[in-house]
Parts: sequence; C-alpha cells; structure tokens
Amino acid sequence: MQLLPGHIMGNSDLTSASNVQVRTLVHNNTSAFGASVVMDGMPMSNNATLSQGPFSATAFTGTDLRQVSADDIEEVEVVRGIPSAEYGDLTSGLVVVHSKIGVTPWQFKGKVNPGLMNFSLGKGLNLRKAGVLNFNFDYAQAWGDPRQKTRSFHRYTGSVGYGYDITPRWHTQTKLRFLSARDWTGQDPDAIQDGTESKNTNTTFSVNHNGKIDVNRLLARTIGYTIGVTSTWTDNCTTSYVSNSTGLLPILTTLIHYMTTGAIGNTNETRNRGIEFDFDCGKITAINTSFFVSGAYSETKTWSTDQNSSSVKASLLPASYSSYGTTPFKIIYPSAVDYTRYRRFVTTLRAVTNIPVLRMVASFTAQAIWHNSTWSYTADKNPIGWIDTDLVRHELTDDMLNGYIGMDARYYDTAPVGQACVSVQDLLVRVSDNEPTKSPITWNTSFRLTKELGKVGALSLYVNNMLFYEPYLSGNNSNTLTQRNTGTFSFGAELSLNL
Repeated sequence: MQLLPGHIMGNSDLTSASNVQVRTLVHNNTSAFGASVVMDGMPMSNNATLSQGPFSATAFTGTDLRQVSADDIEEVEVVRGIPSAEYGDLTSGLVVVHSKIGVTPWQFKGKVNPGLMNFSLGKGLNLRKAGVLNFNFDYAQAWGDPRQKTRSFHRYTGSVGYGYDITPRWHTQTKLRFLSARDWTGQDPDAIQDGTESKNTNTTFSVNHNGKIDVNRLLARTIGYTIGVTSTWTDNCTTSYVSNSTGLLPILTTLIHYMTTGAIGNTNETRNRGIEFDFDCGKITAINTSFFVSGAYSETKTWSTDQNSSSVKASLLPASYSSYGTTPFKIIYPSAVDYTRYRRFVTTLRAVTNIPVLRMVASFTAQAIWHNSTWSYTADKNPIGWIDTDLVRHELTDDMLNGYIGMDARYYDTAPVGQACVSVQDLLVRVSDNEPTKSPITWNTSFRLTKELGKVGALSLYVNNMLFYEPYLSGNNSNTLTQRNTGTFSFGAELSLNL
C-alpha cells in the first residue's frame, strides 16, 4: 500500500491494528466503514462488532489488515476513486484481493527481522478433470519492541481453495479459511509480574463460493455471483493490580451530579481533496534501471455539526462546584465553526535496477515530506444559550450578553443578590493564537536487494531508513528540538523456496 501516491513510508507493526487510508489523512466517525477490503468477492466486514475491531477492545475504523496473510495473495487491486455500488458500505476507497487458487509448486517463505517472524507453506495441485486444489498455511509472531516485549501478536492462518469448471462457460472457485489471532499487552517477561495484562483473541472460520457464467448476450455477457458465510469468536480480557496502602478499596461518592442529553446520528463531516501524480519515467538501458515518480498534495478537513455545549470554567464557579468538577448549567455555542485541517505534500522516487548476470534486482526508494501541518482552528464565539439541570434549553440573544446567569440557572440583567453568578461576558470565547502546527521537511530512504537462487527460490535483504536519518528539528510554533522520523529504521531478510 505504500506504493500508492502520497502514502508515507514506514515499518509494518503487527502489534497494532492496521487499516487502509485512501485519499484521506485521518479517519473519524464520518468514515467509520473505512476502506473496504474484498477478499475473493466477499467483503471482510466488521459490521457485527460495531463498537470494536476484530482484535481490539477499542473502537477501530475499517478492516484490520492483519487478518490477511500476504503470502496467500495472488493479486491486489486498489480503487482510489468511487467504485461500483456492488461493493457495499465503504467510505474511503476499495481494495480487491485475489488469493492463490492455481497450480503452484511447493513454496516455503520466511521473513525475519528484529520485531517479526513470519513463515508460510503453500502448494497448488492439478487434479486434472477434477479441478485445482490450492492450500496455504501461515504463522506470524511480532513484538512491538524486541528490547522490551510488552506487546506481542500471534497469528495462525490456513486456507484451502478449490477451482472447478462445471462447463466450459461456468467457472467456480471455493475457498475455506481459518484464522486464529491473539493480541497481548502486559509486563516485560524480565520484569516483576503483577498480573497486569490485556489479551484479545480472535477465531474466525469463513467459506465463500463465487462463480462466473459466460452467457454472451447483448445486455449480459457474464453473470457473476458470490456466496459466503463468516463466523467469528472474539474474547477480550483485561486484568490489573490495584495497590492501596490501607488495604481497603476507596468508595467514591458524588455529592453533586449533572446530566445532559444528546442526539443519535452522525454529526461529523469530512472533506477530502488533493492532487495525485504517478509517472513511469521509463528505463535507462545503459544502466538497466527504471525510474518511477509519484506524490500527492492532500487536505482533509473535519468538523462537527452536533450541539456545541460545554461546562462553565471552574475559575468562574464557587468552590461548591469547582471542587467537585461539576457545573450548574451548560453553555451552548454555535456549531460547525471550529474545525481541524490536515495538509500534506509528499513525493516519492523509486529506482529499480535489474542485474541479469548476477540474477539480482535492486530497488531504491527516496521519499520527501515537503509539507505536513495540522490546524485545530477555534473561532471566536458568543454563547447562544444554556441548558439547566432539568435539561431545558434557554436561548441567549445578543441583547442579553451584558447580563448574568445565577447558580439557579436563571438569567439576570444585573448581578443577583444573595447567590453567586457568572457574567455572560466571561463566557465569550476569544482566541488569540490560531496558527497551524507545521513540521519541518523530512525525508526517508529504503533499499532492497533480491537474489534469485535459480529455480529454487529467492533471497531478499532490505533496510528501511537506511541512512538512519532521525534529526532533532524544531517546529514553527516552538524552538524546542524534537526528534523526527523516529521508528522508521528496520532491517530484515526474506527467503522464498520452491520445493
């Protein structure tokens, strides 16, 4: 996915949920479905777990790509624009994945780096008139940091595919899949174990059947269909050790409480726009090297149209309220005037060199992030109303801005006698600093070398952030030096054998 224009180079981390972002810089509730991933005609949906992703007890946007074994993929198609309605609930692009189903030799693949081990074994059998049978088994284990193994991920996957031509015009494919995955977060094995850990396990069985019938009619040349069933079992468990010097657990009592109301619906709005380019610059025959240049200027703007209400500042309230963090009424401000805007401009250069004499392929990638900014814009606002403890809304007009609101949630033209009050003028929002936060220009490089081992297989060596460029740079709003480009350095090897 990092080959898509505008995508940032980085390391894959299986210990955290990973999704696809297509033509957007941020995911929020507006794009709750995320980019749709269609595997052999069947969407990999998480609609059954609306409040969480497959491996996480927290909310997650889109489909977790860790469910897919890369070694079982034959072809990937990415639709960056608006795809056909046949692909269903998607809000951020489409990824169509075709798994292996044809005849292949025994293939063993292994990937090893300091934070990951991944092994797979597959084979495609020709059953002659009975069709084609293909199977693949995969195991992956990852750590967030090999120095402190406080996060880990384990995955077992298996798939069996069967292809058969019922008639010369009717081609069918059937795929059976199994997935068992576990996310774990806890204490380092070398540390004192106090029972604090979080464990999320996921077991999935799925079967899908799709076919194509060539009818060769005027309005229907091909009829395609897909039938599938998926069953998922998810278990999330979190344990923690609570220490208390007295040996007794405290009992919290709230003396003053406040309740508010809300509305059901999607009140978030997102606007994505930008320019993408992707050029094949051709090949320089003298050095047998091909060059590719891609990039994108992207902007994502998000805002909310929901009721904009907030509590009164504690500094304006008497101690009976501020001490307990409560408020006698809620202040209502205009909606959809505050927003967050993200902008980024990225260019990527790839050079691929073939060395036929040595049976080697070398690829070099350089990427520059010329602009990367975030602007959390807060507008100047006057209050337009308030909500009392009975959840009754009261309007606040412009001619009432010089008045007061008492602790009884009533409006007064002058400060009331005998009770504390809040001046409406103190509730006005005036912002003096509205500058976007810009990151300095950073760049990254990676290198990959693949050596063909005859008909036996291939060996690849790779390194990301090969120059270990992690400078200390300051931003536009502060002179404080912050280390940039961290977490991008990694190296490893991949071995592929045809048995």
